Order: sequence, then C-alpha cells, then structure tokens
Amino acid sequence: MWTRKEVKEKGKVSFKRNYWKALLVALLLSIIAGGSYNSFSKSDPSTFLAVKNDMESDGNHFEMDVDQDAAGNYNVVLDVQDEYGNSVEEETDEEPVEVDLNKNESIALYGTIIGSVLLITTIIFAIVLVFDAFILNPLEMGCNKFFLKNLEDEATLSNVTAGFEKGYMNIVKILLRRDIAIILWSMLFVIPGIIKAYEYRMIPYLLAENPNMTWKEAFTESKTMMTGNKWKAFVLDLSFIGWNLLSVLTLGILSIFYVNPYRFSTNAALYEAIKYGYIDTPEVTMA
Repeated sequence: MWTRKEVKEKGKVSFKRNYWKALLVALLLSIIAGGSYNSFSKSDPSTFLAVKNDMESDGNHFEMDVDQDAAGNYNVVLDVQDEYGNSVEEETDEEPVEVDLNKNESIALYGTIIGSVLLITTIIFAIVLVFDAFILNPLEMGCNKFFLKNLEDEATLSNVTAGFEKGYMNIVKILLRRDIAIILWSMLFVIPGIIKAYEYRMIPYLLAENPNMTWKEAFTESKTMMTGNKWKAFVLDLSFIGWNLLSVLTLGILSIFYVNPYRFSTNAALYEAIKYGYIDTPEVTMA
C-alpha cells in the first residue's frame, strides 16, 4: 500500500537526479495541459456591458422608445439623458438616432448572427479538438513516459516523441475517447467529470508502457487501478496547494523551476506504486 510521503519523496529524488531535462519536459507538459480542450473557455457575458457601463460612468443614462406604425414597421429611438434628465442630443445639437426595422427582417438578422456565432464556435472547437487529439495527446503520453522512465534511470528527451512513433493512431484514438468521455461527464454538474478524470488518470502511463493495447483494456485497467485510490490521489494533488501558492507569489517562476517537475514526477511515481505495488526510492546524484 502506497503512502503520499513515499510517492512524493520518490518523485522529488527522481526529477532532481535529471533536473534540467525534467524541467524542460515539465514545462512542455504544462503548456500542453494549458492548451488542451480544458482551456477552451466561453465569453464572459459581463463584457457585453462594458461599453454601456463606461458611458454611464459620467452620470448619463439611456432610454429607448419603440413605436410601431400601421404598416408594421418599428421605429426605434435611442435617447441619451444626463443626470438632470436633459437630453444630451439637445445640448450637442445632434438629432436622436432613429432606426426603422421590419419585424421579419430583424428576426432574420438575429437568426443570421446567432447562426454565424454558433458556426464559428463549432469550427474553433473542432480545430482545438483535432489539434489536441493528433498533436497534444501524443506529446502528453511522451512526456509522461519520460517521467516514468526517469523514476529508475536518467531518461532522455527522445522519450517525449514516443507517442508519434509506435502505435501513433492507437494512442490518438484512445486518448481522444478519454477526452470526449471526460467532456460528456463534465456536462453533468462538473463533479462526474472530475471523478472520471481521476478514473482515467493512468491511461497515458499504460499507453507509455504498451502503446498497442486496446481502448477497452486501457480504460478497464486504469479504472481498476484507481478503484480505492481516487480519493488518495485527490489528497495527493491537494498536498501541492502550498507550493502552488508560493508559485503565484513568485509569478510562476517557482512553478517552472521546481513545482511542475516535482508534481509530474510524483504522478509517475504514483502510477508505479499502484501498478507494481512498490516504491524504491533511488539516491539522488546532482551533476
């Protein structure tokens, strides 16, 4: 049975023994994690109020009148008033803005805008997902293979590209299935997605050791390994909160030069401890 202290100690010793290479691979893995589908964010609705709030900051406010004539046309009049209720247009000798919109034309316009936004969003998401599947995921597996091999001996940077060599398409398909599964489970109030992320946590390491295994084997074995270990893995992740806070205080410098390689190496040690049931901490020899 593994303990948090033993896993973290082996992770620390392992990355220190091969420090500069571990730092470079950890930096790449951090970029991959930040550029994957998980970072695909939606627009903040408050941004649409920015212009209005800026214009109202000097005491002005807005009134809009909408009238409909006998022909069914709409007359929209936007009236800007100052804090005393005087029309700004009168003070500046500008005429109120009037726009005539046909009801059907306005509906068609809104429909076109919404359709265009949805289409653009779908295209962007598809591009991100494809890039994630064919480039980032194989790199993720290669980086994890580096840290896994580095537990016992000084790994080489060539391990990073291992995902593009043997079993490339199989790796792409399996990790894409993992991503889609986590996305779909996350739609159920987020918590199920977090649980599944821990359940599938070992898949990249399993592929690092056997890139030709089937997706069913990868999912089943990862689920079996994490049964009874999800909470302990969660607590292991929480144990890095103090380091993360210190990283913020150093503007991320500490994270680059210490915390990230420490955490990724610890994650590899966790896989080894669960998979093989032992933790053999090597001695560190700094160059």
